[in-house]
Amino acid sequence: MTSYYHAGMEHIRAQSARYGSAPTRERDSDQLSPVARAAWYVEDAFSGNFEEDMDSRTNAQRDAYVRYESLVHPERLVCVVALALVSLIEVPLWCLQGRNNLFWVGGSEVCRKHDLYLSGIEYVPYIATLLVEACALGYLATLCGLEVGFGRPRDIKLQTRLLTTGLAALDLVIFALRLAIDYPPAFRLGPYLRVVLLAANTKEVWAAGRACLTMIPSFLDVSLLLTLCILFFGWLAAITLDDVETVKDGLPVNEGFTSLGEGIYTMFFVSTTANFPDQMLASYASSRSFGLFFAFYVLLACFIFLNLILAVVYNEYSASIKNEIRRKNERRVEGLKAAFALLAQDDCISRKTFEELVKETNRVEKLPQIKKDEVDFFFDVLDDDRSGTISKSEFFDFVDILQYSFVKIRTTTWLERNKPDWAASDRYHQLSDFVHSDAFARTTTLVLAANTLLVFAESWLDLSDTLSPTGEE
Repeated sequence: MTSYYHAGMEHIRAQSARYGSAPTRERDSDQLSPVARAAWYVEDAFSGNFEEDMDSRTNAQRDAYVRYESLVHPERLVCVVALALVSLIEVPLWCLQGRNNLFWVGGSEVCRKHDLYLSGIEYVPYIATLLVEACALGYLATLCGLEVGFGRPRDIKLQTRLLTTGLAALDLVIFALRLAIDYPPAFRLGPYLRVVLLAANTKEVWAAGRACLTMIPSFLDVSLLLTLCILFFGWLAAITLDDVETVKDGLPVNEGFTSLGEGIYTMFFVSTTANFPDQMLASYASSRSFGLFFAFYVLLACFIFLNLILAVVYNEYSASIKNEIRRKNERRVEGLKAAFALLAQDDCISRKTFEELVKETNRVEKLPQIKKDEVDFFFDVLDDDRSGTISKSEFFDFVDILQYSFVKIRTTTWLERNKPDWAASDRYHQLSDFVHSDAFARTTTLVLAANTLLVFAESWLDLSDTLSPTGEE
């Protein structure tokens, strides 16, 4: 697809050079219509994106984008999940040493000679896992090519996908060639690149990773306080107990504090509360004052600094998520503004223009599809002031309304639809008026209350043994 796109662009440049700077028919026909550009703005706004260079987009890029959206959901997630599963079922590299016909090596006994405790899983031969890996990487490479083809800006996320997919494909080819000559490598990048591919192709994982990166500076600042606390108390305990060689209750008093390094390690262990209070028993048995020392340290390290780290991590992560949501909302507003400017006439959008917009957005699977008989309904939902047109403020609700699900229900009875003559009679109107009146609600309440009393009465008679098994007294 990318080659076709570049060939088309070269043809346009050649035509422009031949006929000068005047716009030619070929060039005009390749430019996106205002409705198509507005639809693209709306589609990006639905995802919280906004691209300013929409005026330079062409019909070829639009077609590539539509094809990309038809291929990306949920196939991209299926590919990265398949690659992750390959890491679990493929034969470990260390089990291939000294074997032949490596493409067909598999089964649960393939790694038994290494005396390792494994899960006992049936490892799949490389002939199958390499085929799955090649198909998944080929599909992901196709999606990357389409993204480049329709002009998506090469941000860090797209660059990561392009680089990782290329490296994974190269690693796959080299690994397959090594297996073909029965000379397996001791190391390959593939399993590690699959983790990066999972993050770069899953927006939730990518967003969580970005949020974690933003909180690292604040996390390091607070962690430094905990580190200093551990170092200080480890040093203080070491210089106090390193020369104490007495034994109390069969335990050396300076156990865990014979050197500076051992003292720091012991205090770090105490801060994790693992195996606590075993670390303080020997010194505490020697002198009860060491209990105050450890109590003060646990108060600082466990109850103050660890909780402070947790609070900082939570606040920074929440702030990052909130900022990302705010930026998405800002980009959404910018995209809807640009779409409205392309569609509006006399500062409003007509019903006909709205129908053309819906027809164009229906080409993309990312947005909920609006059927032809539902266009008027959505237009009326947006038209709050019932002016017959959509203003700018009303148009801003378009993306939000698309995320709702509407269910049509019938408001007429079976008689009104199938027996209109009966529905027009006076008796039917009297019955309809009674059903819609408060008297019907009160009558229904009285019937339910009487039924409840009868149920309680029968239950009381049954529990008091006044009724026979046949229900008679």
